[in-house]
Amino acid sequence: MGDGCAEEHARSQSMAVEKIPAPQLRRMSYEQYGINAREYRVSQAQVQPGTFLTDLLQAQQVDVATINAVTRKAEGIFDIRRMQAGHSYTLLKDAENRLDYFIYELTEADFVVIDLRDSVSVYRGAKHITARMQAAAGFIETSLYESLEKYDLDPGLRPLLEDIFAWTVDFSHLEAGDYFKVLYEEEYVDQIPTGVRAIVAALFHHDGIDYYAIRFQQDSTIAYFDQEGQSVKRAFLKVPLAWSEEAGDLPLSHRFASGQDFYAPKGTPVVAVGTGKVIRMRPRQGHMSYLSIKHTGVLITQYMHLSGWPETLAVGDTVRQGDTIAYVGRPGKSDYHVRLRYWKNGQPVSPLKLELPDPVPIYPENEEAYAHLSTEMMGRLSQIELPANPRFAQQ
Repeated sequence: MGDGCAEEHARSQSMAVEKIPAPQLRRMSYEQYGINAREYRVSQAQVQPGTFLTDLLQAQQVDVATINAVTRKAEGIFDIRRMQAGHSYTLLKDAENRLDYFIYELTEADFVVIDLRDSVSVYRGAKHITARMQAAAGFIETSLYESLEKYDLDPGLRPLLEDIFAWTVDFSHLEAGDYFKVLYEEEYVDQIPTGVRAIVAALFHHDGIDYYAIRFQQDSTIAYFDQEGQSVKRAFLKVPLAWSEEAGDLPLSHRFASGQDFYAPKGTPVVAVGTGKVIRMRPRQGHMSYLSIKHTGVLITQYMHLSGWPETLAVGDTVRQGDTIAYVGRPGKSDYHVRLRYWKNGQPVSPLKLELPDPVPIYPENEEAYAHLSTEMMGRLSQIELPANPRFAQQ
């Protein structure tokens, strides 16, 4: 923007600019802005829609030449044309009511300082950020969102918990009586809480099972592991059959656009490639029989061409990775095989295009350290008290 920018955006003093309260003389320390403590007249306000930096500076009797200097000095540091409505700014004036500093909040932690003293300078800065350990717990009645709201907990916990437990907990089918406990770091900017930084450890009790997640760093990678040191992001089995090395080579398979066929003798046990909940079981009708398992909020596996399944298995059951869920059959007079298909967001997806987790295990050299950490974290989680269970409170 050239030297004429100030004239181009100039506004009369009567334009609708945010009115700033009459300044009051008070002694303040602005160490968070890198400015020494001194006597200032302090005013704070928010940028209004359609307001430019030039408008705000002119309203404080900053001359055109100085505004043009600010424009030049800001290049490459801060685009003065992109001040966002609703963001805060602070004016620091000297005892004679001259503007010394204009400070614009880019984010809750980052800011831009315009120093208007002897010579104009523009620079970025960041406030002091710290983290404190916090604990939270709650029962589920209808959803995680509702529970966080009911117990007045930070809503930022929801996406983190849903991401961590995506492969073990079906958040679209939580049940009344499920509950969670969580240890997390809350971020503070200049002693003001600004949200959840990270979850350190969590327990989610779902469908009668305790699922743990404990944060642990290996090399430069941070991941979450359960109480046994297994990644909470489960890798799926490559073959949905109860096959062993003693049985010989892996079964022949054929991969196509929307699935994969695995050939095996009639009655060979078909196993769940991942932990999940049985949502459909269709007995043989003509050439078609299948069983579907939901693993996350968006991912379903479907097993087709079955000769049957265990008598005790039913829709709604939770199955573990490797559990027998059916037996190999065939459609018509073709060779015996099971067809495995993947569905994501209600649509079939090719195994070649499906992105599944490839979890890294706890390295042998880290097993002892993780064992100590997991014991400590599980102990701390056990000490978090749950609120009254609403199911029993209503009885």
